Amino acid sequence: MSEPFRELSHTADAGIEASGKTLEEAFSNTALGMLKIAGAAGAKPDEEKTFSVSASDKSSLLVDFLNEILFMVNASGWIPASVQCIISQNNLKAVLKGSKSPSGPVAEVKAATYHRLEVEKEGGKWKTKVFFDL
Repeated sequence: MSEPFRELSHTADAGIEASGKTLEEAFSNTALGMLKIAGAAGAKPDEEKTFSVSASDKSSLLVDFLNEILFMVNASGWIPASVQCIISQNNLKAVLKGSKSPSGPVAEVKAATYHRLEVEKEGGKWKTKVFFDL
């Protein structure tokens, strides 16, 4: 089975293009792609963490959601193994299962950016495109 995202190349950054049948699935797949770029995949789902974010639009909601996960990973070394979202209007509740990694991520992804950011529904599927500052 192929991954529900693909990495995009950029001069100084890395990017993800993801999709899903729902907006929640597209956001979750984008987060999993970001974690792969950071080398933070493969954690055991030993612990559950939740957080909520709100934003003025879906694009800002995606950036805020991803940056909250990055803060968790970079500040504490806690690595999500799975990511689920519940989105209502421009509010998102995230449920992550993962564990603390003794070594943390392999590559530091500093932030999700607004550069070429896309969140759109196309042909019955939601698609996202986001680039990360490395």
